[in-house]
Amino acid sequence: MSIDVSIVITNYNHEDLISDAIQSAFAQNYPEDKFEVIVVDDGSSDRSVDIIKKTIAEKNQRGISCTLIEKENGGTASARNAGVKNASGKYIGFLDGDDMYLQEKTEMSVKALEFGPNIGIAYSDYVTKWSETENSLTFKFPYAWESLVHECIISTNSFVTKEAIESVGGFDESIRIIEDYDLWLRICLKGYMARHIPQHLFIYNERPTNKTNTEKSKGMNLFNKESKYIKERVLSGEYYV
Repeated sequence: MSIDVSIVITNYNHEDLISDAIQSAFAQNYPEDKFEVIVVDDGSSDRSVDIIKKTIAEKNQRGISCTLIEKENGGTASARNAGVKNASGKYIGFLDGDDMYLQEKTEMSVKALEFGPNIGIAYSDYVTKWSETENSLTFKFPYAWESLVHECIISTNSFVTKEAIESVGGFDESIRIIEDYDLWLRICLKGYMARHIPQHLFIYNERPTNKTNTEKSKGMNLFNKESKYIKERVLSGEYYV
């Protein structure tokens, strides 16, 4: 059987959590011969690569196709582009190396993408993990273009058709903080729809070292600059291809 889904896990210095992320991909209730896992290490300086190799060797009891790509550090956008370039599936599921899919994430996302014509993105609610003993439920709004332009209502760790990604040229590697928001805007402006799944389908680990929290500690200057830039260029039609 051919590969339908490619789960692209991007990692940078998440030695403490990357194994859990990979194992959550292996645990998807989706036929093992219908999906692959691609782990892209973005030039980690910790023990991530050794842990990734050990996890692939020892925890892949279902024999799922799994590839490790090692590259020089270039940021999340470049790591995701590397994963997409090597993906065999027509559906791409993104997973940050410090987060985890819940078991039905892939199945429910594929159903959402196949619900109707021209759906390019499937996104879900999620569980925010604050500590070992504290979790909360995060709910996202249903898709509407006006809402998306106002703020990023599409969650991270979403599923996207490879066709939609390639139609806009992939992630813009010059965007360092909100590269996913930029891609969602360009895909939807291209005419694709996004579909919200009202279920909590992944775990987002809230940590001080998260990219967003690191940016908050610096005053959000780059975030605000990038947000203004991507909205202006999308609305003017001068978007990255």
